[in-house]
Amino acid sequence: MLKDLVESLRYIGHFFPVTFIRLFMGLSLFRLAFKHEALNYLEQPIFSSWVKQWFVRSDWSNAWNFVFEEFAVSYWKFFSYLDFTLLLIGGVLLILGFLVRPVCVVLFVYLFWLSQIQNPLHVDLLMAYRVGLVALFWAGAGRCLGLDYYFYKRRRGFLW
Repeated sequence: MLKDLVESLRYIGHFFPVTFIRLFMGLSLFRLAFKHEALNYLEQPIFSSWVKQWFVRSDWSNAWNFVFEEFAVSYWKFFSYLDFTLLLIGGVLLILGFLVRPVCVVLFVYLFWLSQIQNPLHVDLLMAYRVGLVALFWAGAGRCLGLDYYFYKRRRGFLW
């Protein structure tokens, strides 16, 4: 496996700058997950207060408005744990460079959903993260200094 890691630098070395972006995004998502945990995010209804305070009624259907206003406020603990888990696992997988493409899709959808209940000052930051995730998805960023190259070499496909 170490041989494949070194080999990934030789064949996909031009992705080296993309690796820095992948590592930065992974570390920042990982830090964000633990910042939420340090704020007692999993024990206090912070998520529901975000929904009450920042949810923007958009042109979405009434079903989405119901999900945000009724379901997310009532079951804030589930959504808090979902948020923490997605950010933590997504950050770790981006750092390791494993399953980068599926993780980028899941995080893109989640960050789009999360941008509907965030402070308007943070929406631009979430947009930058989503653009970065599209770039990582497009490039297959896990192939350079990541575990994806090991699997890509043996079985090519969408995941790697």
